[in-house]
Amino acid sequence: MAEARAQMSIRFIHLKSSAKGVLDAVLDDFETANVGGAVSVRDWLKSGYNPEAITERFRRQRAKS
Repeated sequence: MAEARAQMSIRFIHLKSSAKGVLDAVLDDFETANVGGAVSVRDWLKSGYNPEAITERFRRQRAKS
């Protein structure tokens, strides 16, 4: 997770305030679901990943900024 976050930086032309910022929201959602390290990414994608909810939450947060 730390490696993925490290690649989401200005060095790789990634800005949280841009449309690419939704990727940060995806990682945030996974980290919330994975408290304690019990859920693999694959399992989360099958059972807990909700792209519509993540996108909507990201848009609302972005609109506040």
